[in-house]
Amino acid sequence: SSDQDDTMHCSIINYLLAIDQDKVAGGLCKGWWFIKRRAKSEYLGKTFVSMDKSVESVVLMLRESLQEYKTLSTPDPAITFTESAQTYLGELLAKQSEDVVGVRLFVTSPGTPHAETCLAYCRTGEDKDDDVSMPLNGLTAWIEYDSIPFLEEAMIDYAADKMGGQLTIKAPNAKMPKVNEDSTVDQKINYYLATEINPSLASHGGQVRLVEIDEEGYAILQFGGGCQGCASVDLTLKDGVERSLMEYIPELKGVKDITDHSFKDNAYY
Repeated sequence: SSDQDDTMHCSIINYLLAIDQDKVAGGLCKGWWFIKRRAKSEYLGKTFVSMDKSVESVVLMLRESLQEYKTLSTPDPAITFTESAQTYLGELLAKQSEDVVGVRLFVTSPGTPHAETCLAYCRTGEDKDDDVSMPLNGLTAWIEYDSIPFLEEAMIDYAADKMGGQLTIKAPNAKMPKVNEDSTVDQKINYYLATEINPSLASHGGQVRLVEIDEEGYAILQFGGGCQGCASVDLTLKDGVERSLMEYIPELKGVKDITDHSFKDNAYY
């Protein structure tokens, strides 16, 4: 029966979680409906029922299913590699060792003033399970999944000149990613901190960043610069930051401050 199949499949997933096979099972929640659908196929079904295959074989098949799910469910990133950039990168890769199989694009400190867009060689095994692959001319670019919102409208270009040429990366949303109703709460918070709140705090030499969202749905924030140790920080937190964030993000429960305000060397007041 379907219920029996689901119970059996859950048992297999729990077993894989227990042995932590490259944490593959942990990612299956993203594609559970697809895993269940594919599990009905005769070959995979027999594998689940009889376990006549090794655990590694089951993990490999589940990994392939998860990759298929990502391909079906993840829209193509709105990232442009120009023809000249693809040609240039292809020529570079041809000069590298055989274990260099493509490039990987990601953003460090995304959604902050310190965000940097990085393009690096990707060697065999360096791509992540949730990376999104982009086939290019003669190579593959792997895009870090969590960086995709910050790479919207990014362009990688190569311009030849007398000095040899230059590869440029423009990512206008790396520091201020676009958000919509489908964006996660932390993406929305980082966006409004970068575009609305931190520009105001900057006039006092201060800034605030998101540390995490706690289990109760509160934004855990940390102040720095002129806001750290400032006598008016409570007013700034409640009447400024919290009120603004909850106006923009109704699902947010509130904000909490974990800043060490005993340090007052840079305090504005």
